[in-house]
Amino acid sequence: MRIIFSICKIESTEPLKRLAELTDNEVDFFDSSYILGAKNLLVVEGPNDKRYLEKAISIFSKKDDKYKKLSQIAILPGNSAGNAKALYELVLKNKMQKIDHLIYLFDFDEGGYDGWKSIKKIVDGKVKCLFYQLDYNEPLDTSNKPTGNDTIMVEDFFSEKAYEHIVSKEKLDSKHSHKDFRNFKTNIASSIKTYIENNYSKESFKEEWYDSFSSVLNKLLVEFEL
Repeated sequence: MRIIFSICKIESTEPLKRLAELTDNEVDFFDSSYILGAKNLLVVEGPNDKRYLEKAISIFSKKDDKYKKLSQIAILPGNSAGNAKALYELVLKNKMQKIDHLIYLFDFDEGGYDGWKSIKKIVDGKVKCLFYQLDYNEPLDTSNKPTGNDTIMVEDFFSEKAYEHIVSKEKLDSKHSHKDFRNFKTNIASSIKTYIENNYSKESFKEEWYDSFSSVLNKLLVEFEL
C-alpha cells in the first residue's frame, strides 16, 4: 500500500512541477493547485498582465457588482506568448475535462500573433483566444502580423496621464502614449513600462487611470459566460 501511495503522489504532483517550470516559477506549488483545479482559466502572457487585470477587476468591482464575477476566473501567467502551446500540450490538455472555459489573452503584436496562431490550431470548443482590444466592436485584421501603430499591448489600457511626467520631458507635442514611443523611442517606451510596473498598485496611481480596462473586462464576462 505504501508503494502504491508513493507512486500516485509522484504522478499527481508532476503537472504542478511542469507548470512551475514553464512559468519560470512565477506560479508556485500552492497557486498551481488552485489554477489547475479552476473551471474558468485565463492564460495571459506574463505576470504583469495578471497583476494589472487583477487590479482592474478590484477597481471595477467597487463600481459594479457584475465585475465581482470575474473573481471566478483563475489567471495564469504563461511567461511569454511563445509558451502558450507548450502550456496547453504539457499541462492543460490533460485537465480539460474539468475545465469549462480556457481562454488565452494576447498582446496584438508579433509575439502575441504567433501565440494566437498556435492556439487557433487547437480543436476544442472550450479553448478560445483573444487579443487585447480597446474596442471589441472594431474588427482586427489578423491576416498578417501587426506592426507599428497597429499593435495593441496591455500598457495601452492605462491613461496617458499616468505617465505624462515621463513624456513631458521629451517636449514632443505629437507623442503622448506608450504606443507612440514604442514605435519612435524605445527607451522612453521602456521607461513608461517600468514606471507602470513599479507604481500600478500604489495609492498615488489613480484608479481612473484604469478606465480603459473596461473593454477587456466586459469581453471576459461574455466569453466566460459569467
